[in-house]
Amino acid sequence: MSARVPGRLLADVACDGPALATFQIGAVRADTLVKGASPAPVRAVAASIDAGAIRQKPEAPFREAKQAVDLSQAERIVAVGRGIKEQERVSLAQQLAAAMGAELGASRPICDAGWLPMDRQIGSSGQTVAPKLYLALGISGAIQHLVA
Repeated sequence: MSARVPGRLLADVACDGPALATFQIGAVRADTLVKGASPAPVRAVAASIDAGAIRQKPEAPFREAKQAVDLSQAERIVAVGRGIKEQERVSLAQQLAAAMGAELGASRPICDAGWLPMDRQIGSSGQTVAPKLYLALGISGAIQHLVA
């Protein structure tokens, strides 16, 4: 088998037994592929597994821990980002949120720094929110804090 994708992959592979190749979505543009002269040979392989020989046992399915704060249900959110510069300023934002009857949220850098717990994180690696009012303090304008 030979694959040539400009700038991505150059490989010549010879397999004596069964083989499977996978590619990440978007790794290869379909319009750049060239059809071969004949289809690749396919050979059926009979396989059997002795259940007693399996040493690993499946674990229970992953269950997400309940979050202490569900920002997705908040009607008003005051969110803080790296632009507030100092951890002491988080308390000012907390006071503002309390006065407005809002929840306090944060961008990833604030949670990564430990200024607020991870359950307060908003964005692509945090909670997705759609409040009626979103007040962003010191947030740079990342797309997850701009989209309504």
